[in-house]
Amino acid sequence: REVASFFTDAHAQAVITLGEHAVHYAEGLADGITHTHVRNVDEAYAELRRILEDRSVVFIKGSLYSNACKVADQLMEEGRR
Repeated sequence: REVASFFTDAHAQAVITLGEHAVHYAEGLADGITHTHVRNVDEAYAELRRILEDRSVVFIKGSLYSNACKVADQLMEEGRR
């Protein structure tokens, strides 16, 4: 619930959780925040690209085990093109 309150306080519009343990991060999200749970980096990136709009702010947090940093790497690489 502590993680969910962070997203609520930040006025997030969407939360994508990655990995088997991260699904619990969405418990307690405020009404109106869309939540999608994915199993791997490729699914996370695809979902993010689907919902991303110009001027979006993206916060990526994950364990080394989840490889969430690879989602950020893909976004940065795309931005260089």
